[in-house]
Amino acid sequence: MNKSTQKKYFLAALLFLLAVGSYFLYHTVFQNTHQHEQENVYYTCSMHPQIKQDKPGNCPICGMRLIKKETQRHEENAKESLSNEIKTLSLSPQQQMLGNVATTKVEKKNLFKTLRAASIVAYDRELFIAEQEYISALNLTQSSSRSGFSDIHAQNNTLLQAAQKKLELLGISKEELRILQKTKKADESLYITSPGKPVWINASVYEEELKNIKQGQQVKIHFGKNASPVFGTVAAISPVLDHTTRTSKVRIQVNASHATQVFPEMFAHTEIHLDLGEHLSIPSSSVINTGTKKVVWVVVEKNHFAPRSIVLGEKADDHFIVEEGISEGEEVVSQGGFLLDSEAELNSSFEQGTTPAHQH
Repeated sequence: MNKSTQKKYFLAALLFLLAVGSYFLYHTVFQNTHQHEQENVYYTCSMHPQIKQDKPGNCPICGMRLIKKETQRHEENAKESLSNEIKTLSLSPQQQMLGNVATTKVEKKNLFKTLRAASIVAYDRELFIAEQEYISALNLTQSSSRSGFSDIHAQNNTLLQAAQKKLELLGISKEELRILQKTKKADESLYITSPGKPVWINASVYEEELKNIKQGQQVKIHFGKNASPVFGTVAAISPVLDHTTRTSKVRIQVNASHATQVFPEMFAHTEIHLDLGEHLSIPSSSVINTGTKKVVWVVVEKNHFAPRSIVLGEKADDHFIVEEGISEGEEVVSQGGFLLDSEAELNSSFEQGTTPAHQH
C-alpha cells in the first residue's frame, strides 16, 4: 500500500471519528437540554389545578386538555436572572411624571407598629382555682412555720412552691402574685363579669411578636363594630405557647368604669401601639419582592436608577427596618417601583428578542 492510499484511509477514519463524536455530543447536549426543560415545566388543568402531570394529555376529572405551566422555581430564577442583568435604567422627567415615580431619602427615624390580635373576655376558672390553691398552701405554710414541726413545714412549703409555679405557668405576673400574697383573695373577675369589677381580656399573640409586648402597655379594645373602643393595660404574658396556633396568651385588665355590657367569652379585637425605636428604614412601598430576595430601585444619578438587593428587618406600620444593602442618605424609589421593574423587563426582552419573563 503506497503512501497516497494510506493518507486517504487515515483521513477517512478521522472524518468518521469526528462524525461519530459530533453525533454523540449533539445527542448528549440535546438530551440534557430537553431534560432540563422538562424539569422546569408541568401540565395542569385550568379547572382542576390539583392535577399535575409531566407530559401533555387530558384532565382525568373533566377531560379538558392540560395546559403547560412553568415551575415556580423556574419563574423565580428568571426574575433573579433579570435583576442581575440590569445595571441601570434611564427615565426622562416626563416619563417619571407620567408614571407617578417618587423618591425618598433613606434615613433613621422612630418607627411604630400597631399589633392587632384576636381576643376574648376571660372565662378562666382554672386560673381562679389555682389562685385559691395558692392561698390555701400559703396559709398552711405560714401556720406550720409557727408550729415547730419542721418536717410538716417543709412539706407545706413544697406545696406552696408548686402552687406558685402553676400560677406562673398560667401567666400570673410577679406584681399580681405580690397582690395575691397580700390580699389572700382569689380574683372572681377572672371568670365572672360584674358591675364595678374589672374585666380581663385574653389576647392571642403570635410568638414572633411577643418580644415587643411589655407589662404596662396600653391597649385599645373593640367589642363590636358600633361600640366605642375601651382601653386596658397589659397585666401579664403567659410563658407557654399553644402548640397548635403558636400563640401565647396576653392578659389585659380593663378598668371597671370602661367595661360595660360585656360577657365571658365575648369576642374582642385588641390593638397595641408598639414603639420600635429609631432605625434606618425605607417605605414599605419601595420594596419589590421577587420571590427569592427583596429589591429596591436606587437613584444612582439624576434620572438614572439601579436595582439593588437588600436585607430587611421587622416591618413597622408603613416602613421596613433596613439591615443590609443600603446606606443612610441614599435615595430610593418610594412610588412607581413596579413601573421601573416592568420597564427594565421590557428593555431586556427587546434586547434579547424574547417575550417578558414575568408580568405584574
